[in-house]
Amino acid sequence: MVRRLTRILQSAFFISLLALTDVAAFLAAIAVAALLRAQIFTHLKWFRLEPVPLADQLRVGGPGAVFLLLVILAFEKLYTRRRAFWEEARALIKGATLTFVLIMTLVFLTRSYTFFSRATIVLAWGLSLFLLPFGRLALKKLLKGSRVGRKSVLIIGTNSVAELLAKEIEKNDYLGYRVAGFLGARAMGDERFVDEASVVGDLAELPAVVDRLGVRDVFIALPNLSERDLFLTIRQSEMVVERIRIVSRVGSLYFMGLEVESLGDVTSLAVACNMAKPWNVRIKHALSFLTALILAVGLAPLGLLIALAIRLDSRGPILFRQDRLGKNGVVFRFLKFRSMHVEGDRLLAAHLEAHPEAREQWARFQKLKGFDPRVTRVGRLLRRLSLDELPQLLNVLSGDMDLVGPRPYLPREQELMGLASPIITRVRPGITGLWQVRGRNLLSFDRRLVLDEYYIRNWSLWLDIVILMKTVRVLARREGAF
Repeated sequence: MVRRLTRILQSAFFISLLALTDVAAFLAAIAVAALLRAQIFTHLKWFRLEPVPLADQLRVGGPGAVFLLLVILAFEKLYTRRRAFWEEARALIKGATLTFVLIMTLVFLTRSYTFFSRATIVLAWGLSLFLLPFGRLALKKLLKGSRVGRKSVLIIGTNSVAELLAKEIEKNDYLGYRVAGFLGARAMGDERFVDEASVVGDLAELPAVVDRLGVRDVFIALPNLSERDLFLTIRQSEMVVERIRIVSRVGSLYFMGLEVESLGDVTSLAVACNMAKPWNVRIKHALSFLTALILAVGLAPLGLLIALAIRLDSRGPILFRQDRLGKNGVVFRFLKFRSMHVEGDRLLAAHLEAHPEAREQWARFQKLKGFDPRVTRVGRLLRRLSLDELPQLLNVLSGDMDLVGPRPYLPREQELMGLASPIITRVRPGITGLWQVRGRNLLSFDRRLVLDEYYIRNWSLWLDIVILMKTVRVLARREGAF
């Protein structure tokens, strides 16, 4: 009883902190927007009217706006469901946008123009899109290491999927989960991969383990279970815990992004393939083209300096052109700044012949992680900073590529792609993609295929935005670059 009361109080305290943080970010957005309106925008010819004082706006509409924000965020389950940072950011942006749309609608319907500054409301909306997500990020960073906001979970399964799940939970500490231990299920064919010391019992002991550890959430990581055994495991779990999550087999793409559809008394699962929809493809490429055009113009001086450095460093052309697989399997000329010697193939063959460990590495990754005899001095710097990829903006402008998408594969790799080839070559390749921000060159070839196919099936504009922002971080940290 005492443990349960403590857990309820800790949960209430954490939710209160989240709500206070959201309100503080919301009011900060309004305050900064009012300051910009009063000090900067008032000098523009479109804003000749005197700005409405911030104190008056908050006195009239502040409490109602805050209440509206909290109700909408609660409706989006932002106080009850744990999400990774980018998923939570999307929900916060959606909630903030809906809040400001309703505020503007109420101002229009009540004709309260004299009490509120419409420019301030619009500016506050734009600022809130950043302040709300990063306010929560700052709070969770501040609470890191404390018990506030932490939630213990139990993993049913000791196999490789359960082990990977535990590592992902540990890596994504923003979620606030802590793995209390693993439950084995030997009677159901569960294999033992995890450390023996972290196994806290067997599935038959679930009620006692849950009571002893005080956990309320379980993850069922038993992908090989029959439908009957899975049903029995769920039934056994739901008697003693509050929330159950089922983890599918890693790499089983058809279980990713499934949508439940009701067909009368029949329930179906719709397999996602978002990039198969023509309008999605057109919108994506239009935005890629406009962004690439802006970047190409802005980065032109840097491109000229790189071209000069390549010319002075080694003999050969400035640009490296290579055949790659494009949309619908059509081969196109892929552009990069040349980073290798012109006799690179001969140098590579000799190196692989003399170094068996390099030959093994090449067979697995189709790349060399250490010394690569083909790369020039300038090329090493360009690769480390990923500046050799800049000419691919021209590939985007010519319609062969998008900014985000599967990395273009070599024609000789099509056979290695196997069954993934038809769906991956169905779309335009990209300058950056999902596997570039999930490990880059440290990933195996098979893992890249899984991530590329996941991207195509679950594409959204938000996913592209997340990948582009993560790409900036990866480039800044030089993660997986060699």
